[in-house]
Amino acid sequence: MADSKKRARIAPLVVALGGAGAWLAARPTWVSAALSDDKTSAGEVALSGAQWAPELSAGALALAAAG
Repeated sequence: MADSKKRARIAPLVVALGGAGAWLAARPTWVSAALSDDKTSAGEVALSGAQWAPELSAGALALAAAG
């Protein structure tokens, strides 16, 4: 019985840590794109994980709230 109580306490913590890990994974740059066009100057755009896959932030928030 004590083992199941311990697991019941640890499980939400693990879920919340998973949410924090997903949120942290969405912060760095995932993609860097070089842009060129004949009407505008060339440039470079860096996309973070949250911009590339916005569902990561929502999923991380849901996991943190569930934890």
